[in-house]
Amino acid sequence: MIDWSNFENKLQERGRRAELSRQTGISTGNIRDWFNPDKPAQPSANALVKISKALDCSVDYLLGLTDVEKRATNKSNIIPIPIVKQKAAAGLGIQTNDYSECIDEYRFFDKTQIPSETEFGIIIEGDSMEPIFKNGQVVFVKKLDDCDHNDYGIFCITEDEITRIVFKRKILLKDGTYCLRSVNPDYKDIGEFSETKICRCVAKMVLKS
Repeated sequence: MIDWSNFENKLQERGRRAELSRQTGISTGNIRDWFNPDKPAQPSANALVKISKALDCSVDYLLGLTDVEKRATNKSNIIPIPIVKQKAAAGLGIQTNDYSECIDEYRFFDKTQIPSETEFGIIIEGDSMEPIFKNGQVVFVKKLDDCDHNDYGIFCITEDEITRIVFKRKILLKDGTYCLRSVNPDYKDIGEFSETKICRCVAKMVLKS
């Protein structure tokens, strides 16, 4: 979990939340929610960058990843991307009671390699999407309730009151229906959705343009 103690200390040192809101354009309500243990709200990557500039410290310091307030250079291309706690299986799916986009951590990536539409990252488990996607790889996604033919996405499949989270490619079929397909040919397509076997898209993988 994220340790916000450096953030809180820096905020107290530099002034009130209202001043931080004025400098960054982030509402005081959002800032207050980040420190509320009863709410899962977390700042976005863009918000963290704005806050680090306003408080004159590094994002690493805000996230409690270092005790050194500033990076050696201000020209770094490294940016934080929120990673959700929920993982997606590339095989038969990860069983879950409810899909969640609660942020578990931030990981740092070269911003030149991050698609501009990225909202968060999700970790892939399994080998059904190899050799393109590896077990443990982070894929960048944006929240969408549908995706097009040949798009890669995160899907929730519910059957017999059991929900599984999968990372697959959506394939439109000639009869107007669709299936979810793996890259690895050892895995069968997932399809024949109905009122008792429900599939919903929750996010689409975004690509670098």
